[in-house]
Amino acid sequence: MGNIHENIKKDLLYLYNELYCLSQCESAGNFFDKKFLRSLKYKPEEVEEVLSSSVDILDKKKTGNNSEIISNIQTVEQVRKYFEDNLLVVCQPNISEEEKSSVLKKVTLEEIKHLYQIVFGISLADKCKKIDAVYRIRDFFENEKRTVDLTKNLY
Repeated sequence: MGNIHENIKKDLLYLYNELYCLSQCESAGNFFDKKFLRSLKYKPEEVEEVLSSSVDILDKKKTGNNSEIISNIQTVEQVRKYFEDNLLVVCQPNISEEEKSSVLKKVTLEEIKHLYQIVFGISLADKCKKIDAVYRIRDFFENEKRTVDLTKNLY
């Protein structure tokens, strides 16, 4: 992912450099809108400096929020194991609300979104709550087991 960001950054810098050089020509007013030319007021070196510092800030934010769950769990099987060991208890009918909330407090919404992304291959809707995502993941694994049982009986 970082490689893509670097390529985008290089492309943006290249485009800005080229446009900046063109804007310095006397005939630039014939080809470009004046408002557009005024927006090219920064030197390419300044733009490069700002882009590099903003990328560093984004990287710090990403690594700051990175947890063991996000960094260690990358496959559906790892999600299944983690889910069965830590989150499945939330889905049990005999668990109290206090116990549910205490288990859910140990896991952030970002971590649950990460698990959901691995299992379903799509990102979780922003409006979705932790408990809803946990139930969806549970349903996925239960349906998977049922499918395996059904296919065993076909042959």
